Parts: sequence; C-alpha cells; structure tokens
Amino acid sequence: MLFAWARHMCHLFVDFCRMPRLQADALEPSVDVQAFRDLIPLAEEGRGLICVSGHLGVWELCPYLPSLLGFPITVVVRPTGIAPVDAVLTAIRGAGGTRVLEKWGILLPLKRALERGEMVGLLSDEDAGERAIFAPFLGTLAATTPSVAFLQRVTGAPIVVASVHRVSRGRWRCHVWRVIRPDPAADAEHAEQEITEAVNEALSRAIFAYPEQWFWGSRRFLTRPPGERPGPDGLPPRAA
Repeated sequence: MLFAWARHMCHLFVDFCRMPRLQADALEPSVDVQAFRDLIPLAEEGRGLICVSGHLGVWELCPYLPSLLGFPITVVVRPTGIAPVDAVLTAIRGAGGTRVLEKWGILLPLKRALERGEMVGLLSDEDAGERAIFAPFLGTLAATTPSVAFLQRVTGAPIVVASVHRVSRGRWRCHVWRVIRPDPAADAEHAEQEITEAVNEALSRAIFAYPEQWFWGSRRFLTRPPGERPGPDGLPPRAA
C-alpha cells in the first residue's frame, strides 16, 4: 500500500497540471462522470449543492469536472502564501470555470452562492482546531469543521459527499458516497453534530475503498477532545 500511495502522490501532481487539457465535449474517454450527471435533478431544485470531499483521490478534479458539466461552482482553497505560485494554481483550478476563494472569511460568499442555486466545494478532512465538532472519522474522534453543517442549516442546501478516483493511468471515476438532505424539524445543535458525523462516515467509507489514494501525511488527528486519554498503545481511543 505504501508503494501504491507514493505512486499516487507522484501521479497526482501530473494530473493537476494536465487538468486544463480536459474538455467538456471529450470527457467520456478519460472520465466516468455518470455519478455527477445523476446530481443534475438535485441541482435543479434551486437550493444549490454543498459538495464535500477530502484530500482523497484526485481531489482537484472534484470541482473541476462539475464546472465542465455546467455547474457554477465556488471552491475554498488554502493559499501557499507565495504569490506567483498561488497565481499559477488559481489559473489551473479556474481553467474550467471554477471560482476560487481563499479559505478565510468565506462563509458569507458561500452562502450567497448557494442562494443563487450554485454549487460550493469544501474539503472537510483537515484538523479544524479548537472551534471544531468532534465526530468519528476512520474509527476515532476527529476535530471537524462545523462549516458544512452550518451552511446547510442556514441555506437548506443538500450536502453531497463526493470524490474522483484514479482507476488507471489517465482514467478517473466520479463517486457520490452520500446525499444528506436537511431536516427542518431537527434541533440546530444536534443537527450540526449529526450532519458532521454523516459526512465523516461517508468520507471514511471512501477512504476504506481507496486507502492508497488518501493523503495519509496530514495531521488529521492532532486536536483531541478535552479530557481524552490515550489507549494502552498510546493512540487515541476508538470512537463509540
């Protein structure tokens, strides 16, 4: 698995640089986009779509492909802080029509995009620090961003947990792991916890299906719940 992961990470850089070569009228030989096409009726409901993924598969393709299929989409990225590098990365990400926002102060622009019936894309497999919701992820609690659940609560937009995976060199397949619709009767606090848990469960299934295509080098489990004690092996305890 370590060899497969290292090969994936090398191919990932090449896949990203070649993204602008993909054209809307010539996707089928390279990409199985049927799972994303099946989302069209959901998008046509007019409440927008919250597309959630992680550093899994060829994650840069996850917003790029919907933009080629005609979904207006806004994505959130973490800038490198090096202006020339960020300019190149933004140009590649936006080549298909994707709107790119830096990750600070983005809730209001994302809310407005959803209110226009558009799609927004976020990665939720990063450590969210102290302002997190702790929810099971890969078998233990993980500090998870509350932004996804908050956006659904204030807009009523469905959440789609999706990813794009390499199936062979130069060929990819789109997956939708779960669709989470809002529950108008749910209590706000409990709803945010339940939504976050549902997102993490879907992402965990995706990682178990393609373990060699997740970015294992991230410090995903750095922030721990207050008062938690490690197990006898020194690792965080399993989630109930």
